[in-house]
Amino acid sequence: MRKNSKRIDSSVVQGEGSYIVVSLLTYGESKAARGVSDVSEEERLAFGERLISGHILEWNWTDEYGTALPVPAADPHVLEGMPIDEMNFLMGAVTGSDPNGRSG
Repeated sequence: MRKNSKRIDSSVVQGEGSYIVVSLLTYGESKAARGVSDVSEEERLAFGERLISGHILEWNWTDEYGTALPVPAADPHVLEGMPIDEMNFLMGAVTGSDPNGRSG
């Protein structure tokens, strides 16, 4: 059976024991992501937010006070309060690069 999701350790941005589960991009979504360079910065950011919201299936992330955060699909506004390093991590995880910076 095909594996359509993966669990990724997110301790580098959220602390020990944290993780996210993402669904893998389709080929069409990957093609569309490469094509967003021809649009405005605002449209590019909105596209990235939609990708993140649509592909994070589960996580155990918390805010700076230890309060559990809803996944972006349940509350897309959760992304607006995130530090940029967390957003960059999520985008890397969703688009298939290793957000933890490991190779091989």
